[in-house]
Amino acid sequence: MCKEIKRLTQLSECMHLSKTDRDCITWAVQQISPPIVEPEKGFDGFDFSSWPNMPDQTIFAELIKSRKEKHKIIMTQSYIESAAEHMHKLNQGGVAVDKAVQVAGSKGWQGFKASWVLNELESDADPVGDEEITTRNVMGRIKRGNITHISQIPSPVRSELESQIRIGGIKKEAALQALNAIGFGL
Repeated sequence: MCKEIKRLTQLSECMHLSKTDRDCITWAVQQISPPIVEPEKGFDGFDFSSWPNMPDQTIFAELIKSRKEKHKIIMTQSYIESAAEHMHKLNQGGVAVDKAVQVAGSKGWQGFKASWVLNELESDADPVGDEEITTRNVMGRIKRGNITHISQIPSPVRSELESQIRIGGIKKEAALQALNAIGFGL
């Protein structure tokens, strides 16, 4: 294969070919030659020196795969450079690079922003205390399994849910079904 690459490279430098033909040959050489991973660079030649640290190769591969599948976009060095500032913000906030890349990959994001990652991590967080459980989020918490018993819902929220169900303020059937599953009956 090395002989073919060398021959094509020489052919791409011939002046009797049109510029389009030379460009096509150069493109073909790039497609068949294996990527060169330099020691100071990351996977497939990406330079992660602007990030706080290199991501795990498997997690980064999932991000590349999701971008290709969802948006038909290939990973570029400019994506890595534009994400660097956001990676540093997240790292200072205690979010590891691997976690940020994992969130972006699981969501299939075309771009990358620190605020997006933080919003996702906050929405997935389990409640720390009763004050975090509100009538707005209690149904989602029941569906995700964060609330498994009626005693985990503070009494003011239970009262509010009961009145909302009676007046039809929230999706009545879905709410009743979810609440009945954890022992809350009207």
